[in-house]
Amino acid sequence: MIRFALFCLFALLSNCKATAHEWYDPWCCNNRDCKPYPAESVTETPVGYRLATGEVVPYRTARVSMDTQFHRCALSNNVTRCFYSPRGGS
Repeated sequence: MIRFALFCLFALLSNCKATAHEWYDPWCCNNRDCKPYPAESVTETPVGYRLATGEVVPYRTARVSMDTQFHRCALSNNVTRCFYSPRGGS
């Protein structure tokens, strides 16, 4: 019985890791190229978020992050496809 309970607990916890960022929009990258982006690499400008890459993501195109972090989804050529900002910016 204890083994079964431990097995269930392990299965539940390992499943949580796999689904931690299901909230990314499928169009952005479908959980493949999205990851947290360091807040110290984001500068707020009058028109949008300036990233360490030099790109500026307009405020109107930034999506709302479901946690307290910035997230960036990048294509294979390192161009930002989607950018998520916590509510209220940094």
